[in-house]
Amino acid sequence: MKGKKTNNRREEILEAVLTLLGEMPLSELSTRKIARRLGVTQPSLFRHFRSKEALLVALVERAREQMGKGLEGLLHRTQDPKERLLGFLVFVLRMAGERPGLPRLLFHDTGEERKGPLGRALAALVSMQENMASVLLGDLGLGKDPEERRKAARRLVALIQGTVLQEIRQGAALDPMEEAEGILSLFVHGVSQGGKGRMEEAGDQERGILLLDVRPILEGGEDPLGQILLALDGLPGMGVLLLRAPFRPGPLLALLGDKGYQLEVEEREGGVYEVLVRGKEGPPLEDLRDLPAPEPMERVLGRCAEMPAGQTLAFRTPRVPRLLLQRLREKGLETHVQSLLDGSALLLVRS
Repeated sequence: MKGKKTNNRREEILEAVLTLLGEMPLSELSTRKIARRLGVTQPSLFRHFRSKEALLVALVERAREQMGKGLEGLLHRTQDPKERLLGFLVFVLRMAGERPGLPRLLFHDTGEERKGPLGRALAALVSMQENMASVLLGDLGLGKDPEERRKAARRLVALIQGTVLQEIRQGAALDPMEEAEGILSLFVHGVSQGGKGRMEEAGDQERGILLLDVRPILEGGEDPLGQILLALDGLPGMGVLLLRAPFRPGPLLALLGDKGYQLEVEEREGGVYEVLVRGKEGPPLEDLRDLPAPEPMERVLGRCAEMPAGQTLAFRTPRVPRLLLQRLREKGLETHVQSLLDGSALLLVRS
């Protein structure tokens, strides 16, 4: 009950900050003014956020989470590439219009603070928009070359930011749908549909399991979607990509599900999520974690004895099966294993 009250109080504080940012420049915002708006003392405020910067970082991270949920819903609502891109523009413009404190914070020149926690949080928010725009432009057939598409996505997000900045300067509310349709029309006609060909496959093609921990990427102020898609491009057809993220990546799951990838998502201790991504033609995943020893080893050996040449099998085992790995290699089978955060393991066996 206490945790719920604390969360509610934090939300109340963040809403108050967002309102104040819509009324005054960031330079004039202080913890004293925030406390006065809430009718509390500054020490009471500091029980939830240790500083003004911590409060602003939490505000940006909340906005990123809200944007992620909104974009996930958009991907579920429609399969049409043009409607998705239009919906993306409308969503971002509406969010900025309804919460003017956010763009004021984004456009604030933080100087050296750009290298600090707030700068990184803001960069991650913009990077998330650019990566989603890049994917949607690609689905629409715009920007065949990945690098050109990334540049086009940055220009599209810059157009959105320019539209929002004009609204702030003029003090007039914009119509999100009208502005989005205008941006889309201008952009679709302005982007060349030529390209330099497909992206070269990246990564080690012999690796059956590729681990990508996106937490350091996020901490560096970037959105990891681009690197995830690059990793998938370089993954063998029967391979598995293991992602680790500090939250459930809803928009990514919707996007990859749309593209036919098989997904397994599990939450670990500390709010970390592990996502197993397999291609459409990837091997089925047999879960042996609840079987007592030596049944997992016997089951794998039995399956592999019946496996035709060139096939790949995938298993979840209770732990890294070192004895089993030795037995499989003695039989001339190729093995790939990766330990997971819950102590279990992912095992691929190829004949």
